[in-house]
Amino acid sequence: MKRSAILAFGLTALAASAAHAAFLVNYAGWSKLTKTDKLAYVRGLNDASSVVDTGEAANAMQAAIVRGRMTCLARDQVTDHMLVALIDTRYQNDPSARDLPPMSLFASETFRICRQDIDAAIEAARPAPAPEPVAPRAPAGPPTPQP
Repeated sequence: MKRSAILAFGLTALAASAAHAAFLVNYAGWSKLTKTDKLAYVRGLNDASSVVDTGEAANAMQAAIVRGRMTCLARDQVTDHMLVALIDTRYQNDPSARDLPPMSLFASETFRICRQDIDAAIEAARPAPAPEPVAPRAPAGPPTPQP
């Protein structure tokens, strides 16, 4: 019972942090977040961007992008703190980015650092080219007389 209460409290606190950060539209909103809120925000973005539709409508390229990004982030041991730093640094170094939502910066910065892995995963996911069609042969028969 005590464990359930602690879990419920933790989930409620996390949901409150996520709800607070859910509608960030630019740097002004991002800059008001605490470090803990920023960490919760990037964790949610990272988790959400790692989900791929596996049903009939699944997009092979989308799945490849996710695979490439996840391979890169795991191999390079990119932490939530590092992801927050990527967003903070982009906002600090690029004043024109301050009108963009942190979600956009998360996407562009993770794509930038993981580009090689994403490109490799996309290339591996491309279907093999179809073989060249072979022209049908004319049926064999007696030679046609020439005048």
